[in-house]
Amino acid sequence: MSLVSRLILAFAAVAVTSVAITGLLSYREAADRIPRALAEPGVLRDASGSHAGGPAAGTPAGSVAMGLGARGQEVFLEQLQRALLYAGVVALAVALVVGGAVATRVTQPIQRLTRVTRRYGAGEREVRANLRGTDEIAELGQVFDDAADRLAAEQELKQRFTTDVAHELRTPITVLKSELEAMQDGLMDASPERVEGLLEQVDVLARLVSDLRTLTLAEAGALPMNREPVDLGALASSTLASFRGAASEVQLTLDAPSNPVTVPGDPVRLRQVLGNLLANAIRHTPSGGRVNIHVAQTPGEGVTLSVHNEGEGIPEEDLPYLFERFYRVDAARARDEGGSGVGLAIVKALAEAHGASVGVSNAAAGGVRVTVAFPEKPVP
Repeated sequence: MSLVSRLILAFAAVAVTSVAITGLLSYREAADRIPRALAEPGVLRDASGSHAGGPAAGTPAGSVAMGLGARGQEVFLEQLQRALLYAGVVALAVALVVGGAVATRVTQPIQRLTRVTRRYGAGEREVRANLRGTDEIAELGQVFDDAADRLAAEQELKQRFTTDVAHELRTPITVLKSELEAMQDGLMDASPERVEGLLEQVDVLARLVSDLRTLTLAEAGALPMNREPVDLGALASSTLASFRGAASEVQLTLDAPSNPVTVPGDPVRLRQVLGNLLANAIRHTPSGGRVNIHVAQTPGEGVTLSVHNEGEGIPEEDLPYLFERFYRVDAARARDEGGSGVGLAIVKALAEAHGASVGVSNAAAGGVRVTVAFPEKPVP
């Protein structure tokens, strides 16, 4: 039941209870006080105007017309006022007790949420409201808990991002520094092979900086895009051909319709998306395995581009984080296998820049399937 409904019912219950108690007590007090007051001498008078304390002895009730004199009216009003005042005080006390109980029950979760919020603001990031119920306050508590969980996850990712960037930069910089110092001290000759090795380390740094810049611009929506109709089938075929030399131990296949399947997009950025997916799939496919690109068009649902590689799957708990910067399923795995560590993050950012969504799942036959879904209808 919603908080509004509960408050309305509570107020109605208090009001009905107060009115009922007031009416009942007023009636009982009036029935007790007024007859006794009217029996006092000088209160009632008969039709002749003489005062009496009540009907004469032996006179049938109602045989003499009785009325209230000035004193009788004053006594009647005074007793009625006392009865109403007494009933009102009692009803007010009952209303305060009931209303206080309702207010306490309603404000307890608000007070708890307030305390939790203050503790969270003071730096206790692990505190949670944990409110139970279905009303608006419980929903607010759940929103607070969800927001705190998301912030905790983001903070963890930021810390991991900082650590991974430092690691990615430290390795090539250390190699460059040590070898250049050795050459400077005459301990190592500047042979073409050593210079080529140093240039490779520079390329690693340049690729990392370029990928981080692309990712930052894409996530900020500031990446330049030259949109035009792009045939995903033709794009997949040409991209696949460029990888055949690097994937000599892996079988690359393409499954696409014979007719053009077009989407609006930047062909350079879409090729980058597919290239990153292929490079990642090839690295995780065992020798003799297969990587397949599948392009499909479903009427009314849009176009999908998926890359499936054979091999081991990914633990389910790692799937939601696979497209985060520098996230690695095996944190202890060496980073000498190629790639800048942000390839899949770039895939997600570029896909979303095209209005597409990215999903990853473990294939039933083994391996991993990454799918890019374009919701827009193909360009004619």
